[in-house]
Amino acid sequence: MVLQCTLLVACSSLTPYPNNWEPVESVAKSSCPELAGTYRNLGERVEGTQRKEAYLGGYFEDYTEAFPSVVALTHISIEHGANSEVQVGYWIDSNLVYENSFPCENGQFADQANPHGLASIGISRVKQRFSKVSDGALIVGSSMESKGMALILIPIIDHQTWWTRFEPYLPK
Repeated sequence: MVLQCTLLVACSSLTPYPNNWEPVESVAKSSCPELAGTYRNLGERVEGTQRKEAYLGGYFEDYTEAFPSVVALTHISIEHGANSEVQVGYWIDSNLVYENSFPCENGQFADQANPHGLASIGISRVKQRFSKVSDGALIVGSSMESKGMALILIPIIDHQTWWTRFEPYLPK
C-alpha cells in the first residue's frame, strides 16, 4: 500500500492602505470611478514595508506592447469617453506619443490573468482598482491571487495586495 500525502501552502502579504495618504472614497461597483486628470508617470508603490518606484504607463498592457519605454513618459492623461470608456494619453513633455481606450466595467478597467512561473503550474489574476483622492492624486489598489501546483506536487494559494500613488502632473 502506498501512502500519499499532499501539503497545502498558503501565503498572504496584505499591505494596509498608507495612513499618510488622502483616503480613498468608495465607488459603487456598478459605476466607473471619476478619474479624469493628468498624472505624473512616476509614482510610489507601497508593498509591505517597502516603497518602490512605479510607472502609471505600465498599468495599461496595450501601451507597453506598442511603446515599451514606459520610463521615458512624463505624464498620463485620463478622460472619460462615450459608452463607459476611459481614454488614456501617454505623453513625453508636450508630445502625445500614444493613446488608447479601455472599457470600464463593474467599477474598474484593468483586469489581467496570466500564467504563473516555470516551476509551477497555475494561474495568477491581478485586479486593479483606480481611484482619485481629494488632493488630486490617482491611487491604484492592486491585489493578486495565485492558485496552482509547485513542482507538480504541492498545491499553492497566494494572495498579495499593494498600493500605488501618482501625483497630479504640473507642467514646467
